Amino acid sequence: MRILAVDDEPIFLDILDVSLKGLGFSDVSYAYSAKEALRELDVSNATFDCILLDIRMPGMDGVELCQRIRAMSRYRRVPIMMVTSMSDRHYIDGAFAAGATDYLSKPIDPIELKVRMGVMERLTMEGLRNQLLE
Repeated sequence: MRILAVDDEPIFLDILDVSLKGLGFSDVSYAYSAKEALRELDVSNATFDCILLDIRMPGMDGVELCQRIRAMSRYRRVPIMMVTSMSDRHYIDGAFAAGATDYLSKPIDPIELKVRMGVMERLTMEGLRNQLLE
């Protein structure tokens, strides 16, 4: 699965990198801002299969970024998981309203990450199957 992870905290992305590689996900690209993520999505030849977004980032937050990603035709159905330390229902509801598929709370629990990435992988496979049927 080709993954794009976006977070403004390099230490968190390092932890996420180790965690994802431990689960067998090695094709991961990282962006440290929404602007950098949009650039990566725009110039990438291959579509990302899953996107992980932090909600709280300087400049454009993850909710707005999620909306902008969903506006791109090739990313309308790609699973987007919000990864956040924000527990306020307002933020979570906003993320789902913007098009998020799921969310994961920081700090990351390894078992929860494994389960949720399994869901993202199944959704990706279903999406590919549906594209073939269309």
